[in-house]
Amino acid sequence: MADIEADLSELDLPIHWFLDQPAGTGAPETGNNWPNRLAVRALCDRRIDCTFVGPRYQFPFYTHEDGFQDPIHTSSLGKVLLGEVFGSAMAAVYRGDEWKPVAVTSAQRDAQQIMLQFSGPVMLVPEILPRQPEEVGILHGFYASRTRVTRVSVPGPDRVLVETEDPAREICYAFRGSDKIIRNGTVDHADAYALGRGDLVEADAFDSLLLPGTVQHKFVAGFQVIFDADGRPKTG
Repeated sequence: MADIEADLSELDLPIHWFLDQPAGTGAPETGNNWPNRLAVRALCDRRIDCTFVGPRYQFPFYTHEDGFQDPIHTSSLGKVLLGEVFGSAMAAVYRGDEWKPVAVTSAQRDAQQIMLQFSGPVMLVPEILPRQPEEVGILHGFYASRTRVTRVSVPGPDRVLVETEDPAREICYAFRGSDKIIRNGTVDHADAYALGRGDLVEADAFDSLLLPGTVQHKFVAGFQVIFDADGRPKTG
């Protein structure tokens, strides 16, 4: 970012960054728990000249002519939808409005239950994105290390309750590594969407102007919460 700002300094124009959270999986096809996926949002939270637009996992990926699904590059349809979301974010900032995707504001673990508090209303909508290959212990995009997620519910407009078989050391959403997605020597994505996606969206959505009949849902970005021995989230 600093290099680009330095190159553009001669123009003497203000620069505002719009960043999103990448989707897909790494080259070894072992998941998408890359620290830089979380760092994008953390950077935007620290800079007044940077807006976090949202995640990318809800947009379809490119499928090659031989049927191979690209694990990370968005299709032409996905680019149209993604571009419209970026345009909406830019228009909001230009108008002086706030564009701030919902995020986890607090978390508390009590035995096998984890209560997540969000900065705004959220909903579970499993019918929007195609189902992923079944993996035991992963539900609606939620994954708990060293145990299984057994139930996910929304007990309040801005709260999500995640239940696990055993007390979880961490809880992740749309952010996980996996050694189970390689089957018979090939990657089984089941469809042309990102591995490690989820079903959590903000309560508000908007109709696409570019693709009539399409609703643009604001999906919640991937996140990770690590707990200490007392069930409190670690900081720093």
